[in-house]
This record gives sequence, C-alpha cells and structure tokens, in this order.
Amino acid sequence: MEALIKMIPVIMVFSIPLSAIFGAYYYKIKKLQYDNKQEDADIDALKRQMMYLEAEQERLQTRVQQLEGKAQGYAIPDEQLIREDKEKHYRL
Repeated sequence: MEALIKMIPVIMVFSIPLSAIFGAYYYKIKKLQYDNKQEDADIDALKRQMMYLEAEQERLQTRVQQLEGKAQGYAIPDEQLIREDKEKHYRL
C-alpha cells in the first residue's frame, strides 16, 4: 500500500505532459481530416463547374455554327437550343 501511495505523485507528474502530447496529436489529426474534407468539397465543386462550362462551351459552339449558317444564306434551326435560350432568359 505504501508503494502505491509513493507512485501516485510520480504518475500525476508525468500524466500532465503525456496528456498534453496526446491532446496535441489528436487535435492535429482532426484538423488534417477537416482540411481534407474541405479540399474534397472544393474539388467536387470545381468538377461540377468545369462540366457546366464545357456544356456551355459546346452549346455556344453549336449556336455559332448555326449563326454562321444563317449568314451564308441557309438556316439550321435547332428548336432545342431556341427553347434552352428562352428558358435561360426567363430564369434570370
């Protein structure tokens, strides 16, 4: 019993720095996990934006081809594009 009583102060003295070390380690791990989640969310948002821009570019290229066709004297009507332009205009 006396040995146990003598060990209590030693254990308490060394437990404080050990708990600080483990706490700092846990904090760093959680921060890294949070940062990785944020980066993943940013990457997903950029992918969605890239897909939208590629679709928009394709639509504009088709529209330019139609306008060039009209300028040369023949029309290439595309009802789907006209409908999309109207919907987009009214959504704004």
